[in-house]
Amino acid sequence: MNPILLLAGAPALFSPTAQEADAPARVSLDDFARLHQAGSIDVALRGDRPARTVFTVRSVFGDPLDRGDDHGYRTHLWLQEGEGQARPLTHGERGGSQPVLSPDGSTLAFVRRGEAGDGEGKGQVWLLELDAAGEARQLTDLEEGARSPRWLPDGSALIVDSSIDALELEAPPYPDERWQRAWNDARAEEGDEDGDVDDDSEQAGPTESLDALRTWLAEGDADQAPDVLWSLDFQGERGLDDSLRLTQPWLVPVDAPEEARALIDHDDEHRGWVAAGGAVLDPEGKRLAFSDLPPNPEHPDRITRSSLYLLDIESGDVSLLLDEPALDLGSPRWSLAHEDRLYFVASDDADPLYAPGRLAELDLPSGGWRWLTPDRTRSVLGPQVVRFTVPGGRDTEEGRAPLGVEVVLFRENFDGRTRLVGMNPATGRERVYVDRPGALLGFGADGAQWRYAYGDEQNPCEVYLHQGEGSKRVTDLHASWLEGLELAPVEWRPEGFQAPAPGDVQYWVMPPADLPDGGKAPTILSLHGGPQVMWGPGSFSMWHEWQWLCAQGYGVVYVNPRGSDGYGADFRRANYRNWGEGPCTDVLAALDSAVAEFDWIDTDQLYVMGGSYAGYLTAWVVGHDQRFQAAAAQRGVYDLATFFGEGNAWRLVPWAFGGYPWEPEVRAELVEESPITYVEDIRTPLLILHASQDLRTGVSQSEMLYRSLKVLGRPVEYARYPGAGHDLSRTGDPVQRVDRLGRMFEFFERHR
Repeated sequence: MNPILLLAGAPALFSPTAQEADAPARVSLDDFARLHQAGSIDVALRGDRPARTVFTVRSVFGDPLDRGDDHGYRTHLWLQEGEGQARPLTHGERGGSQPVLSPDGSTLAFVRRGEAGDGEGKGQVWLLELDAAGEARQLTDLEEGARSPRWLPDGSALIVDSSIDALELEAPPYPDERWQRAWNDARAEEGDEDGDVDDDSEQAGPTESLDALRTWLAEGDADQAPDVLWSLDFQGERGLDDSLRLTQPWLVPVDAPEEARALIDHDDEHRGWVAAGGAVLDPEGKRLAFSDLPPNPEHPDRITRSSLYLLDIESGDVSLLLDEPALDLGSPRWSLAHEDRLYFVASDDADPLYAPGRLAELDLPSGGWRWLTPDRTRSVLGPQVVRFTVPGGRDTEEGRAPLGVEVVLFRENFDGRTRLVGMNPATGRERVYVDRPGALLGFGADGAQWRYAYGDEQNPCEVYLHQGEGSKRVTDLHASWLEGLELAPVEWRPEGFQAPAPGDVQYWVMPPADLPDGGKAPTILSLHGGPQVMWGPGSFSMWHEWQWLCAQGYGVVYVNPRGSDGYGADFRRANYRNWGEGPCTDVLAALDSAVAEFDWIDTDQLYVMGGSYAGYLTAWVVGHDQRFQAAAAQRGVYDLATFFGEGNAWRLVPWAFGGYPWEPEVRAELVEESPITYVEDIRTPLLILHASQDLRTGVSQSEMLYRSLKVLGRPVEYARYPGAGHDLSRTGDPVQRVDRLGRMFEFFERHR
């Protein structure tokens, strides 16, 4: 049933224009289509000319209330010059992603899918001259597409990544785990253009020999043949997928793209290129550093850590830079001041779920390395290396040159907000450059200038120029639209309250619209997933949802319980083998604290909802507390033992509970920590939502909870969205996103 039709009797819920003439305009149900998310920021300094910045903006197109309308998402490129306002570079169906400016800032390289940029086909790298009129031109034409362009320092060529299927290799760079079979022993030989193979085994038919049978089995019709699995990780996000795509870097000359060459040969026995994505160029453009599988004999599915490697662009030689068996090494970044120095992020491989990523430094000639932030309890995120010009100078043959200070910039989740931090490797000192009560969604830096995307409770996302001590907004993605709206404020309780968790538990309260003096309002306790997500007033994915619910007269309380990111390693680890009782205690205590402070919260009209891990926690809460009028559990996990086999996030079981379902002690723990164990105690009306192609958590989780409640005769409904995956509420089909939010609201209204 269409939730829009269900609510047709109350049109003011969906359109500000349908409200009374003197009523303030507020966020409507379909306004999420007005939200634009900026990211992929790149900055190029150009000497005496203004710096250039490019970034992406992802938006919804089409009417999400029209189920028959053409709708979806497009990502466009934007340009900002100096301190001026940013403007879009691409329009309509011809978008782009992954932009990167040439060293002199004159040419933009980016990725576009399909020859017309219509989203079809494999992505290829395109070039756009910014100092001349004209259209973008396609640079690469690689069979498996191209992505992640990086310019050589002289601008003569780009490094791009492409992919091949591991099954195309003559020999695997890892052990083949298919028992009693040889690698590709049934792979078809080169045949005609239709793929037919003219060899004796195929002509003989499947009954003539074992080899012929294997060939016949391997070449079955795609619509009839089974998916045969023999790998450990056999699930993608929306379907079975046990293939291993190997990333292969290519060198593509700008003036002769037909001379593009792979930098690592398909048949290279070196193991280090199996997933060599994100390789970074050194300042001279001669070497690529990357993180990849360690040099050990295990299958990639059984490895959770990476080592650091070096690729010589001219020779194609790959060498191991650093392998630390106890550490996962990643995010390599070249020093700009020292040609043989590399910065990277490392974390404890024995504690992959909870250990923070810390910054380290590697000296290539000696192979020695050291921690730069050994005591950090919050992870270093997305590091970039810049050089800041400082007063003074030094004598050179060309004259007096300015001094430069090298700084590693990175994001940091900190107490409900995301900050931009700079670390001086020479002194070990850190400085917080951007610390606002919201979320830093991305940044790009070059020298003393940088741009960052930022959102808070009053604006979901804008791009800012930061210079000196201040910031200037350079986009109008939402500002003009929001000027005419009345938004719900956010009451931030940064001090939180003392709870059994190791530290204060922070929460936020958003009041409802149109609340008369002394009036009461229904209130929703909104829970986050992960479980290691961090919420705050800049949560882009929740901005529209919370504002719309407040516009409908509901209050919202949201919480960061134990296990959340942003409060240090001990707080993250506090939910180890304790997904239910501890976090449940925290979120209910936050609600109690809000009730004690805000007398408009109607304790007879409380609701709870959440997705993914928060779907789990929602089901746990209503199985242990009866204060809620209704609840909505989305894409959750409700039986941890079966989740181990059903979801592609199955490693959460051993990481968070210390073992596997067949181990008696762990089995008992999984049963005790599963919401399905307490299903007889669930009496709260429950709406369960899941996506049909969600393999991160698996649809049988919701169906088991639903059927159990139906057998018990409890008020329950189950909405299953066709063709959708786990990220339905964030990046799913726009119509389904409207359906989901409207359906939850209708369910709550029904049980008021």
